[in-house]
Amino acid sequence: MGSSSDDTGLARLAATVERLRGELREARRAADERALVELAKGILVERLRCGPAQAAEQIAAIAARTGRSEVELAADVVNRAADDSIADAARAAGP
Repeated sequence: MGSSSDDTGLARLAATVERLRGELREARRAADERALVELAKGILVERLRCGPAQAAEQIAAIAARTGRSEVELAADVVNRAADDSIADAARAAGP
């Protein structure tokens, strides 16, 4: 076995590892985005007293109307809900 063959095998292995790392990064990013949208849907279900399908429709419609992605809109919904919760807790704690 020559070193050229070994080098080729190692290069292919390194390329495969790098490709798999990229796929893993993409899968994690997609999972994080899905989780964020699901969290936003849950917030809308609670606040609007609607079902999950209606909450998903609201997110999709507002995102389309405003030219934003559903993930961006979901992040805003979650951030707004977090801000509201912090403000409520501060008010409840009093001066």
